[in-house]
Amino acid sequence: MRLRKQCGAVNFEFLSCWDHPDQAGVDAWPLVKLHQAELSSLKFEPYRVRSQGDATGDALWIACRQTDTFIGLAFAWHEVAPGILAMGDMLAITTNVLLLSENGVLAPSVQAAQCVRLVQSLPWRAEVLRRLQP
Repeated sequence: MRLRKQCGAVNFEFLSCWDHPDQAGVDAWPLVKLHQAELSSLKFEPYRVRSQGDATGDALWIACRQTDTFIGLAFAWHEVAPGILAMGDMLAITTNVLLLSENGVLAPSVQAAQCVRLVQSLPWRAEVLRRLQP
């Protein structure tokens, strides 16, 4: 079954890769070039939370840009104490966005820092805990 998700007036099926770990991930989605100032203006929503054990898993948050493009942020999380979550490797956020500045493409370290800041601003901890409750 192919998952269909609506983004404006266009349907995309590539989100189904998140449901099948043997398929390509977010980094294989169509690349989206985005000015760094636009990143924080996007409305990211939780798409999927997966548990890979008792205290670890990953999450995918997506945003729709201009009615026809998905932007994804996927990252690992760990439960460090009961009900206390932390991101896995903060430099291992997977995305299909290439951030630009007025001078061109941002350095990978600056892009990583922008993605970490964005993920930390999302209510992902509450969402993971909510979805994992029996």
